[in-house]
Amino acid sequence: FPQQTGPITASWSFKENGIIDGHRMQILSGNTTAIELVTDGEGHLVSIDAEGNSQIVGTIYKNSWHKVAVSLRPAEQKADIFYDNELALGDVPFAHSVNALDRILFGSSETPARWHLYVNDVSVQQTKAP
Repeated sequence: FPQQTGPITASWSFKENGIIDGHRMQILSGNTTAIELVTDGEGHLVSIDAEGNSQIVGTIYKNSWHKVAVSLRPAEQKADIFYDNELALGDVPFAHSVNALDRILFGSSETPARWHLYVNDVSVQQTKAP
């Protein structure tokens, strides 16, 4: 998407047909990750910070669609993460400092398996500053 320096909300739906470690969803500026969400193999979507620490965003139920919305504020270097229409984590610091955002990356696990990541309804919208 075109580079955005103001507040935006990125949203999508996803499902897995089994619980697996390593499916990832990232919001970036070029190749620099601002927000990183990954599946932990224990049935959770987690947010990963700059030091590699994780915070649970929500529980993943296999074969069920889940909605993710991330409201990003590049000027503050923070985001609010919503999971299934509920605020899961607020004022999450960006994993790395970026001044603008321009892409979403979805990636499947590197583990060869029969479990897959499905993504749908991807959107990015400019939002008003809080």
